[in-house]
Amino acid sequence: MNAPIPNKYDLENARQLAGFAAAAYESDWSDGADGSDVADGWGGSDGWDVAGRIVDGGTDTQVVLWKNAQDLIVAFRGTRSLRNFVTDLRARRVALAGGGPRQAEVHEGFQQALNSVWEALKSSVEKLLRAGGDAQQRVPAGGPGAPRLWITGHSLGGALAKLFAIRCQWGIAGVYTFGEPRGGNAAFRDYYEALLKSCTFRVVDGEDFITRIPWLLGMYRHCGTEVFYPSFGRDALLRVAGCAAAQPYQVSPPWWLKGCSDVFGTWREYHAGHRLALLADHHVSRYVEMLSAPNLNPNPNPLLPSESEGRDRIKITSKIRSGIPQP
Repeated sequence: MNAPIPNKYDLENARQLAGFAAAAYESDWSDGADGSDVADGWGGSDGWDVAGRIVDGGTDTQVVLWKNAQDLIVAFRGTRSLRNFVTDLRARRVALAGGGPRQAEVHEGFQQALNSVWEALKSSVEKLLRAGGDAQQRVPAGGPGAPRLWITGHSLGGALAKLFAIRCQWGIAGVYTFGEPRGGNAAFRDYYEALLKSCTFRVVDGEDFITRIPWLLGMYRHCGTEVFYPSFGRDALLRVAGCAAAQPYQVSPPWWLKGCSDVFGTWREYHAGHRLALLADHHVSRYVEMLSAPNLNPNPNPLLPSESEGRDRIKITSKIRSGIPQP
């Protein structure tokens, strides 16, 4: 993992964390297991081990922790079971637990899911951070020698990652979510962004409709910096831009760009197969492959993967996602 820079989206960190968010769907991780195949496939260094796996049977919420010499990753699993769908449907707003302004409200189901694993997760993270002498501060990462804390998740897991980040009292290096639904009201958004916007990045596939819900007449809002990959970006945006510094994503995109992406993506999918992919566009494998695609930057750059490396990462992805049901 690269060192975090406030307010700067790091593509390589996004690649690695998307891999861990995908791996969180697996159920066969055990403490001390070697997680290097996940990290190595994403250009990470050796030394990744599973530091813990926490599951609540009632809500079917799963969190997996990975660590190496300098980083600790907390990855929340997304929607996988009927109980997870029930969690998603509990869309009533309730007061934010763990402190914060009185007006801050969040999705009831998401908060119940986090509550179900909170005590065990808090204890595990405290032990892992205490070994490095972590300082009690939110931003940036903790004190000298402390592991850098990264929080990630896909779909429901992304919403849980945000709730965990705002509740915990430890230094956070970064929060990267993928295909995350809205999780709280405007007061929650303002509270979250006052504390953690500089290290939070919400990665959105332009064809993923799950990121638009639950809207419910404006009752819910997104928070964190949006990193938007337009539906036309993966194929042509860089070539059209003709700029060596360009990237196939937009940070905090204007509404018109998202609208154009919607129109183009719908037209392309319908004319390609007279269908709309909808949930297939939301699947975690879509995000993994989108971020690992070798054409993310057609200009040679030693810091980014070559075409062969991109293919290797997609092979790793197919291994990680084996057993993950299509939504």
